[in-house]
Amino acid sequence: MRSDGRPFGAGSGAIVVRGAEKSHYRPLYPAVPGISQHAPEPPPSSVHTGAPPPKQSSAAAQTAVGASAVTSGNCDGVRMVFGEAGRHDGTTSGRRWEREGGTAKMAAGQLLRFGSMIAKAGPMPIFFEKDFSLGSWASGLRGQLVKLDCPENFGPRFRILRNSTLRWIQYEPKGLPGPAFWLAKPAIVASISHLFLGCFVERGYPKVKTRVPAEVFDPRWQWHGFTAVLDSQARRGELHEHLANLPAERTCLRLWIGKDETVTPYADLDSLLALRQTLATIPGDQWINCLLGVRFSKQECLLKQERLVDELRTPLVRAWEIADLIERAMPVW
Repeated sequence: MRSDGRPFGAGSGAIVVRGAEKSHYRPLYPAVPGISQHAPEPPPSSVHTGAPPPKQSSAAAQTAVGASAVTSGNCDGVRMVFGEAGRHDGTTSGRRWEREGGTAKMAAGQLLRFGSMIAKAGPMPIFFEKDFSLGSWASGLRGQLVKLDCPENFGPRFRILRNSTLRWIQYEPKGLPGPAFWLAKPAIVASISHLFLGCFVERGYPKVKTRVPAEVFDPRWQWHGFTAVLDSQARRGELHEHLANLPAERTCLRLWIGKDETVTPYADLDSLLALRQTLATIPGDQWINCLLGVRFSKQECLLKQERLVDELRTPLVRAWEIADLIERAMPVW
């Protein structure tokens, strides 16, 4: 018997459970598909008398152990089959294994099989019927957007509205603290029936209406640049050119005033003049969100899934161009 209570001849990949009529082995390594996890019983002489098993030649030992691995799942033998996982010098007492190497090889094989199953099943869906308007798609879509080009030091950011489950995606400078309400930026948001992508610009609250510093509307907010674009004939014409380069059947202006939402199909310069007139009538203590871009129906999103990402490329470029126009129009205070 060994000092740890195990009989000589018991492999390093097994535990002897004593007290039963027959000894049983339990493997210590992950299950390998196609290989039984019941190890062979140890030689009677080893269990009952403690005598060591007869010595074998190195070649015979490797052949015997390898064969037992295929038929019975002996973990030492499995490592022999994998080849590089360990080494054996032909004697029981001299067996030395790199356990981590053998385990890693088995785990890698299982991961490859799992990956093959996923590939056969097709890509994971991005859009779901449930909670579409709340942005259940945001995390999955962001994973696709990070593969697309965008200005240096910017990236798509997953956002959640405070005290709610509403989620959306917006592009922000990397490392920028806070929710960046003040920034004109490309964004993707949803309603009950549509997904919207475009340049997203906001007007915050006056200081007397909020205790959240990030919500206080002040001179740095790029909403000032947005209204300056609408008030300038030349800049308004430039904005029209960007919007006119989008698919006409998709182009729209989406406006939130508090909890009220309106979506207007974009036609021409008159659409921008009408928008400016509407904004001039909104009291200064109300939050405004405005998105200038395109929309996709919920049914399209559910049907196209990952294929929809290709159709987002051009609207994203236009959104960056509009954001740049707004930034350039910011007044100097």
